[in-house]
Amino acid sequence: PTTPPTTPPASGGCTAAVHITSSWSGGFQADVTVLNTGTRQTSGWAVGLTLPSGVQISNIWNAAVDPSAPATTLRNVAYNGTLAPSASTSWGMTLSGANQNLGTPTCTASG
Repeated sequence: PTTPPTTPPASGGCTAAVHITSSWSGGFQADVTVLNTGTRQTSGWAVGLTLPSGVQISNIWNAAVDPSAPATTLRNVAYNGTLAPSASTSWGMTLSGANQNLGTPTCTASG
């Protein structure tokens, strides 16, 4: 008997880019852009950041901190998790502390 061909799973993925948009004594603002790099629509995304020692998130908009995830994981909110292929969304935060080196964020898409 012949085996019917199988369809490979659609790939899903995302990238996140952090941009420091302003700074002041004792704090700064960062904007993050999440891009769907996969071939199918996402239903959500999560961005992982490694904050330098002494740096904490003071305020956040268009994303939410996931207290059940390791380290600093920020997830989409109800209205910006669905991204078509090549579509992006942005979110931002203010942080307290002087070290603006937020490293390279990780991004995970769910579909």
